[in-house]
Amino acid sequence: MRRFRRAGEKAQPRAGRAASLESHLAIRYPDALVTCSRFENEDRVISGVIVVFEVLSPTSGRIDRILKVREYAALPSIRRYVILESTGVGVTVMERTEPDEAWARRS
Repeated sequence: MRRFRRAGEKAQPRAGRAASLESHLAIRYPDALVTCSRFENEDRVISGVIVVFEVLSPTSGRIDRILKVREYAALPSIRRYVILESTGVGVTVMERTEPDEAWARRS
């Protein structure tokens, strides 16, 4: 079983500032993320991201639900992708336990 972080490493949340994830497909700016990697506050590209949060807007739904699911799945460190509804009560969680595993959807 492959571990996503080493024992003793603390996960660091990142929100409220522009931080990006870089894959071979695109650079994305999630609404919030959690990483186990060390970073400086000035860093713009964050590695070792394990959880990504996106809040849907009327214009971002298609991108967040289809395109970003594929892009985030291509990043092996990400084990959860959380999509939050903004116009009502709702959450979708895409998760996996292994980097090469397909997403399992929870609503």
